[in-house]
Amino acid sequence: MRQFIVIMENLLTGTEFLLIGKKLVKIFYIRMNYMETQLATSTGLSDKELLQKLCTNDPEALELLYDRYSPILYTQIKKIVEDEETAEAVLTEVFIIIWKWAEHFDFTINNVYTWMIILARRKAIDTLKRKRGDAELTEYSDEYEIQNILPRLSQKIRILELDKIISKIDKISNLLNVLSIEQKEILLSVYYKGLEDRIIAEKLNIPVASVRLKLQFVMEILMKKLYK
Repeated sequence: MRQFIVIMENLLTGTEFLLIGKKLVKIFYIRMNYMETQLATSTGLSDKELLQKLCTNDPEALELLYDRYSPILYTQIKKIVEDEETAEAVLTEVFIIIWKWAEHFDFTINNVYTWMIILARRKAIDTLKRKRGDAELTEYSDEYEIQNILPRLSQKIRILELDKIISKIDKISNLLNVLSIEQKEILLSVYYKGLEDRIIAEKLNIPVASVRLKLQFVMEILMKKLYK
């Protein structure tokens, strides 16, 4: 189950805007391009360079990353935790984690955006599970944070960059439409609600093995549609 979620994170991160809404994608894309132009003029620093400066405890680098990415991270977090107060708290915690553990980013992959999006999703899901009182969660600690919240991006899984997302926006916007209602429910239950396969099986009144097979099938469908 965890392996599937990691794969889906890599696959769906590029389409995160589109799961939120097409209009928001275009608005944020324009805003981010403008901000990157301004930052390049004033600092000449890329996302990767800002994260490298975080490794030297540079607070200005954190502020620049916050200005650049907090709107989309907040939107994703709020989609998961739903209420504004919790979403704002989680967003703050996400940037504290980035400040603490910037050196854990794999600079050979050079995809800060994807790393931050997955980190925010994982922190939001963990917060949601703890509010629900999920029994399987262990005590939150630095070790837990490193093992369960910090992403480890795979070099074997292709990840769409933002400019490629925009160029394929109409195609990707219809990705979820190829899924049945049950398949879509399973996907969203895993990706946005953080539900375990056992809970999903009980909810849909089907065997756990069927949930796992359906998840695998959903992943294959989306990969074929996204990359063909």
